[in-house]
Amino acid sequence: MRKVFLLLSAIMFALPAAYTAYNPQALARAVQDGQDERRVLRVPDDGTRRRRIRSERRRNRGIRNAFGRAGRGAGRGGKRFGKNMAKGRPIRAGKELGKGMGTFGKYTGKGVGRTAKRVFKP
Repeated sequence: MRKVFLLLSAIMFALPAAYTAYNPQALARAVQDGQDERRVLRVPDDGTRRRRIRSERRRNRGIRNAFGRAGRGAGRGGKRFGKNMAKGRPIRAGKELGKGMGTFGKYTGKGVGRTAKRVFKP
């Protein structure tokens, strides 16, 4: 008796889903009723949209940011150096320190270049 009830309930739940999947009219009605969850671009009522600024253009603009990134890179390299030395890996530690110092040099150079452009205007 329990198996029959289980079978009938499974058929009862499966038939409407199968009917909707293979019947285009039922699918169209479901979409109109809002049952189908699709991604919709929401536009404000007044018709204007928020202007999105690309993050690539906003980043790394000023001298302060360049020098800040230089210091962060050096600090990161020093931290990795210390962790690898503590684990007994001196070669890997030197490599990580060199990577941090490379970042330090790169962004220090950018900051100095930007400073020089402001100081010595042609």
